[in-house]
Amino acid sequence: MMKKILAAAVLMLAMSAAQSFGFTLQSGYEGQIKLNISGVTQNVTNGETWGLFKLDSVRYGTTSSSSVAVNDVYGIIYGLSDYDVNYPMGTANLKGGYFALYEVNPSKTVIYDPTKYVSGTGQYTGITDGTLLLGGAFAKGILGDDTTVQQQGNMVAGVFNGFGAALGNVTGGTLFNAFNTDGITSYYTQSTYDLKFDITVFGDDDHLWSQDFNSGVKGNVVPEPGTMALLGFGMLGLAIFGKRRMNREA
Repeated sequence: MMKKILAAAVLMLAMSAAQSFGFTLQSGYEGQIKLNISGVTQNVTNGETWGLFKLDSVRYGTTSSSSVAVNDVYGIIYGLSDYDVNYPMGTANLKGGYFALYEVNPSKTVIYDPTKYVSGTGQYTGITDGTLLLGGAFAKGILGDDTTVQQQGNMVAGVFNGFGAALGNVTGGTLFNAFNTDGITSYYTQSTYDLKFDITVFGDDDHLWSQDFNSGVKGNVVPEPGTMALLGFGMLGLAIFGKRRMNREA
């Protein structure tokens, strides 16, 4: 019987340890979080904006000292369309759009190539064939109209430099439960959302719209119940085994 308990405990701990390989959130953390991402976007011929990005680090809480570097996590932005664009005034408001975050096999190389974006499909070889961590949609509410992504800045000689903002809701992925919190309230609509995007944009004069961006994705998270329960069962098994062993030796 004790051998069975020990085997079960070891199996549980091994399974919970397996969870630590690849990308995971800080165990048991609950509260504010910031995803620091960087990448590129391109406005294609039909007015749709498509983008690639990578997750550089995760910040837990409000201090930069709590940031943790991340590898092998990439994402896509797609389905955004022009809504109210005024290049001379340096504004570009977009509507619609989706985002997705994937964990990619470390053996694969991901290349940001603005000439090879595939518009509208939500697929990009080397990224979307990985494990979906977080999928979602940009949402109205960053302004009081149909805008989902707002950009403002200076347009000089076809180059846009400035900042942007967006709101979003998560719809799927292995981290869905952790991020599905409705923790962000829109100033304009007073509705709640899961994520807030703060974007800094650097233009590229090779295209009408080809941009490098750095973005902070802010939200709140709660502990993943599955991982916590798994770890708890493993520790419980070891505790039972240890107690019975002490009783036998006594």
